[in-house]
Amino acid sequence: MNYVKVKGIDLEADYPYTAGSGMAGQCEDSEHTPAFTPSGYTMVLANSESELQKALTTQPVSICVDASSWFSYSSGVFNSCQPNVGLDHAVLLVGIVDG
Repeated sequence: MNYVKVKGIDLEADYPYTAGSGMAGQCEDSEHTPAFTPSGYTMVLANSESELQKALTTQPVSICVDASSWFSYSSGVFNSCQPNVGLDHAVLLVGIVDG
C-alpha cells in the first residue's frame, strides 16, 4: 500500500494484461500518469468478516488471497477460497455476497 500511495494506480489501458492462452506476460516499465493516488489507508482487523463488510461500505479493500485454484475460473461469483493456505496475490475487493 505504501508503494501505491507513492506511485499511484495506472489505468488498464496504460498497462494492459498481456498473459493468456499459455503465454507468459510481458512487463512494461514505462512511465504513466497515475489515474488515482490514494492519500492513505486503514488496516482492517484480520479474520473479521464484519470489519471487512464495514470497510467495504466506504471504499474498495485490498486483500491477499491464495490464487492457486483460479486457473479454471471463467465467470460469475468465485467462491472456492481457502483461508491462509498460501497467500500469493493481492486483489481489489469491491463487494461481498452475504450468505
